[in-house]
Amino acid sequence: MAPVSIGVLVMGTMVVTFWVTFAVILVARFSKNSRRAYLSTALPLFALSLVSPLTAASTAISTRLILAAVHLIVGAIIIPVAARRLSSWTAALILVPGILAVRRWNAAW
Repeated sequence: MAPVSIGVLVMGTMVVTFWVTFAVILVARFSKNSRRAYLSTALPLFALSLVSPLTAASTAISTRLILAAVHLIVGAIIIPVAARRLSSWTAALILVPGILAVRRWNAAW
């Protein structure tokens, strides 16, 4: 059994955070109630994604539990922050030559 290094854990968290951010931008852009749409999608997917660390093959039980704990901690941080942003901000995608940029403004303005 090969141990899971902190580098692999950090890299995995960064990759997932990138894709979650991308999904949040798309939800904010195309949904009427973006916070509800995000939460109704993110929470079941988060629960489903816990299967991976808990069923990791050829991994010690202690490693599985640590991975699941880190998974829960990261999800407990990312999901509420993204939902809070969606409830108070509106996002628009702007295509700049060669760059996809995000412009945010307060919905109250």
